[in-house]
Amino acid sequence: MEPFLKLATNNIRKTKRIVDSEVAENYEVLTIIALLTGIEKVLNTTFFLMYISGKIDWKWMKNNRDVEPGVIQCNRGLSAKLAKLEELGIIKNELQW
Repeated sequence: MEPFLKLATNNIRKTKRIVDSEVAENYEVLTIIALLTGIEKVLNTTFFLMYISGKIDWKWMKNNRDVEPGVIQCNRGLSAKLAKLEELGIIKNELQW
């Protein structure tokens, strides 16, 4: 996730050079959306691999929705995924939002 964080930090720093405040604000919002999308993609891959390796059960993955086994559809949100990683001991420190 570090490359996503570096890219977002660099992009937000660049907004200080933009004269039009509305354009700068839009650029910052788009940067944050891109950052969260990138993190979500990394987490989806992580949870898919954790399911395949038996670390996470199917019931947690499908979030009580009617999804047939073998169909990978990650329905959990970013917060739930981060909480699960913390619960499993993969994230050692508490994230501050």
